Amino acid sequence: MREWIELVNSDWHGHLGHGPDQDRLGDPKWLVKFLADAGLPRVNPRTETVQGALKKLRGVLKRIVDSCLAGKPVSDADLAALNRYLGNEPILSQLRRNNKSFRLEQKSSGKGLGALLFSIAAAVAEFLVQDDVGRLRACANPNCRW
Repeated sequence: MREWIELVNSDWHGHLGHGPDQDRLGDPKWLVKFLADAGLPRVNPRTETVQGALKKLRGVLKRIVDSCLAGKPVSDADLAALNRYLGNEPILSQLRRNNKSFRLEQKSSGKGLGALLFSIAAAVAEFLVQDDVGRLRACANPNCRW
């Protein structure tokens, strides 16, 4: 799941250097579509609790991405924060067949906001474990920030 990148990019800036900046997490319609498109657990996007929790997670993810892009290790504080998201939910682990090999799939067995935050954090953790960080790129336009 690469939808976590969409969460990081939800802090939208006019890439042409003009136009309004927009925090898409404050737009319930955008948030409903994001959750549905990503197949993430559904929550009420109109609550400040949900929006605040996603903004907090986005901040952690943004710092992790910035570290990776700079070729620096993820800070202990950000690693601890990501681990808190991973450790706060009951987990269902299943072994799945992947052609001739196998992969371990872990999902939250809970529901609601905790399951949502876990799902996003787990996708980031999988990305880091697979050492895909060399494929991560940021737009060179300083007005874009994607």
